[in-house]
Amino acid sequence: MSAIQTPEKNKRLVRRLYEDCINPGKVELLAQLIADDFVGGRGEKGPSEFANTIVALRNGFPDIQFDLEDLIAEGDRVAVRWKFQATHMGPFAGFPPSQKQVTQTAIVIYQVRDGKIIRAWLQPDRLGLLQQIGALPSLATGSVSAEQVKEKIAHINPSRASPDRKQAALVGSLRASQSGGRLPQR
Repeated sequence: MSAIQTPEKNKRLVRRLYEDCINPGKVELLAQLIADDFVGGRGEKGPSEFANTIVALRNGFPDIQFDLEDLIAEGDRVAVRWKFQATHMGPFAGFPPSQKQVTQTAIVIYQVRDGKIIRAWLQPDRLGLLQQIGALPSLATGSVSAEQVKEKIAHINPSRASPDRKQAALVGSLRASQSGGRLPQR
């Protein structure tokens, strides 16, 4: 670790990413924060692909605001536990706007080198977000089969009708989580 790369400086860098860039939607600042060789959790590379992710998120949730609940750093890593609140006003992940208020939580680990973020590993509550926008049934009430969940995904977005790895993983995990492949129904 270089003399100028300290855990406290790394935390300030990550805080700046959210407070100065993502929350106000100023993606033009990303070149100052994200390294050219950055690799994100979904394989996005560099500041421009990171910007595409932010733009897509803000298109779906224009009023999105991240609250950094924990920010912990050691060496070249910064762990963040965040929560965002927003209104689903535009298309997101192939799902039409629901006009619903949502909250999502996540934990992200960033790796920093030479004053810029070079790597990110993100673990968000995707299932909870999809349930809040009505894209998937809530696990809180009733029961629905994993096949019905698959059909709901296909109905909302026909391009998702053919099974792909993500859909197969979702359906598989839903089946595994409940006896007999049954889920609580919405």
